[in-house]
Amino acid sequence: MLSPAGEPIAAELMTEEDAYYFNHHETVQLPAYRVTANDGWNTRYYLDPASGEILSRIDGEDKLYRWLHYGIHRGDFTRFLRSRPIWDLFMGILMAGVTLGAITGMLIGFRRLARGL
Repeated sequence: MLSPAGEPIAAELMTEEDAYYFNHHETVQLPAYRVTANDGWNTRYYLDPASGEILSRIDGEDKLYRWLHYGIHRGDFTRFLRSRPIWDLFMGILMAGVTLGAITGMLIGFRRLARGL
């Protein structure tokens, strides 16, 4: 049920990507209808305008996972960051920082081991 007690739902035709339905590692179909349900989680359904087939469904858990996992691991917080070569530069800087942190940890560990031997 998209709307309990017959409350209105929001529907609009999307011609551009949004924060939950976008091209990055998976190709999405545009245009698509975005239907937002009044179900407490504001579940989003993305529908094919020609067939009415559900292309994607994003509920509250998917939204949380999108920001906490995909946002951090893919670095795709905004459309600007998803564009190339900005994404490559952003990821390069992040990976360089992680590499520097790992090397620093290894050096500290080796020094500690050398003192203990």
